[in-house]
Amino acid sequence: MKIRRLNLPIDALSQLPENERTFLLMAGHMQNEFVVLNKFSAMCISTGESATSIEAAVNGSQSFMISKILAGKLHEGWILMDKAYFSSKLSLTLAPLLPGSTRLSLDGLKSYFSKSNLIFTVRNSFASHYDAGEIARHWHEAASEPDFDFFIGDTYGNTFHYASEIAVDLAVLKGINPKDRAAALETFLDDVRKVADLFNDFLSGVMFVILEKCFGDNPSALGVEEDVCPTRGFDDIDIPFFYIPPNNQTAA
Repeated sequence: MKIRRLNLPIDALSQLPENERTFLLMAGHMQNEFVVLNKFSAMCISTGESATSIEAAVNGSQSFMISKILAGKLHEGWILMDKAYFSSKLSLTLAPLLPGSTRLSLDGLKSYFSKSNLIFTVRNSFASHYDAGEIARHWHEAASEPDFDFFIGDTYGNTFHYASEIAVDLAVLKGINPKDRAAALETFLDDVRKVADLFNDFLSGVMFVILEKCFGDNPSALGVEEDVCPTRGFDDIDIPFFYIPPNNQTAA
């Protein structure tokens, strides 16, 4: 697989206005986090036939946990956009230079975050905070669910308090759709995927424009191609919760 290494020389970066330089680096960081969390969430889902019921349940819970963290990051990304893109006047400078697809993605983000949305709701409950009141409100219903259990291993890394996640997830999903948790989950995950895609499209377009200004040339034609050697395809990678600990390990 070919990867293009594009060096960012300090002299070239120094020629950029501070708001462009700052946003370029922050945009790269945001996109890195969105992509990593999205990949991790997908890779946690048990697809192998060998997964036991405990493994399948815990891996699914782990995946949803990461999706909630991603939702919080997407919300924080929009807050950063307000400060570093709009308030810094960078939007006025770059708007005429952005391709149509990038402007459409920005319009989609504006539309989503301009009104009440699930990402904000979940972020304010359990993505970036702990809401004891919601647990107190829903614990009894959660305790009536099957497998309201703690799974205790010999290490912290192999111990998963599944009942706690049932209580939290029920509170989150009830806040989205009180009558249909399956529909609530689907709606939430669809929103996270949609907003992550809009962010990635927008950030890529903005970074391309800033890099073009930085180098005075199309960045796609710059840099040096190098090889990386992944050994597995996306669908072949799993990130299970449980693992075989090293000898004498009691904590992880």
